[in-house]
Amino acid sequence: MTEAHGETAAEKFQRLAEYRTCNALNVIRLLGNLTSAQYKSEAAEWQMIIDALVIAVQELDNKRLHNKSEEKTFSLKPMKLEQQNVQE
Repeated sequence: MTEAHGETAAEKFQRLAEYRTCNALNVIRLLGNLTSAQYKSEAAEWQMIIDALVIAVQELDNKRLHNKSEEKTFSLKPMKLEQQNVQE
């Protein structure tokens, strides 16, 4: 049991995983709001966003399997996208 919340490691995992997953899903839904007519975007920009999210999920799975990952940032500006080394 962890002393901070009187919960087991499994209970702490469940509590944090549910909270963080809900937050991640909410932020993805907020990205969907950018499809509104009040914003102007290019298909290539959307593909970059989707590719970055796919990479993040792949890295999460890799970390789960191998307990290692690299933190990356994201930018729509050309030459700043660190995820450009995506294998397709």
